[in-house]
Amino acid sequence: MSQLTKFILIDDNEIDTKVNLNLLKIMDVADECVGFLSCCPALDYIKENLNLYENHKCIILLDIQMPEVDGFECLEKYGDLPDSFKNNTQVYFLSSTIDENDIKRAKDNPLAVTILEKPLDVFVLKKHLGLD
Repeated sequence: MSQLTKFILIDDNEIDTKVNLNLLKIMDVADECVGFLSCCPALDYIKENLNLYENHKCIILLDIQMPEVDGFECLEKYGDLPDSFKNNTQVYFLSSTIDENDIKRAKDNPLAVTILEKPLDVFVLKKHLGLD
């Protein structure tokens, strides 16, 4: 499969982050996969490396329930990033939440494509990326 894009994974669960990064590498859909355990370092990384993302599609997989800054707050901060970045970026919430309010809020958020369930399902992700 050809290289598609860059992935940024933001999830406070270190094991989930490692597993999902390895899964993305095995899927061979990205030329870069980076992971962060919280929102602020991820946003700092994006701001410091905007030039790397100018001509690349970027997929952000964002956990909802995180201790310092939850996924919804993180997405608000993401909204402040330059349009040149956001126009090439798709955000997917990635969560194991069963809270109906969180699920509705994630699906209704205009900055996110949808919510994907944990554990990350390769076939579901490929379908959303148009690679099935």
